[in-house]
Amino acid sequence: MGSNTENDHVSGSSDNKPKAGAGRVFEVGYMPHERDAAQADTTAAQADATQADATGGAGQEEPKASAGTPPFPGTSSPAAKPKEQKPLSEAERRHRRRTRIIAVVVVAVVALLGGGYAVVSHNQQVAHEAAVARKKAAEKKRQQEREEAIRVHDEYVANLNKVYAYMMTGAVTSETACNLTSGVWHDAIFGGWDDET
Repeated sequence: MGSNTENDHVSGSSDNKPKAGAGRVFEVGYMPHERDAAQADTTAAQADATQADATGGAGQEEPKASAGTPPFPGTSSPAAKPKEQKPLSEAERRHRRRTRIIAVVVVAVVALLGGGYAVVSHNQQVAHEAAVARKKAAEKKRQQEREEAIRVHDEYVANLNKVYAYMMTGAVTSETACNLTSGVWHDAIFGGWDDET
């Protein structure tokens, strides 16, 4: 059939034969031969051992990924190592401490202002309610005094009418008695006679 189909995917290429040590090429990407991967792992292990012997095992790094495997998210790589935190200097500590104190003071001041505003609002509300209660009490008192004055006036008018009636009755009785007395004296003096006198 000719050349291998794994290497025939590149059309129009003059060199279709695979080179020695080259991996198999697929449409998804480059993939090394198992032989090449094993050789690369052996070489990397020897280099790590040599470096560990030279440094006394002190600066050992994480094992490197095998040749040809791209780093994926979540895999460990030298670039993904977290940076070691350096101890803070005295100036930075003082700055952070000052910042925290300022934040606490600001929160306390805001809390005090809020509490003061709440107390002032409550006092104003209480004063307003007391003023409204006093106004209602004064109005009620004026109403009661007005009703009492009307009652006293009505009672006075009733008593005056009674006295007027008694006086009119006495006046009529007195007039009748005076008329009778005057008639009796008139008949006695001038010799008149009347059944009533």
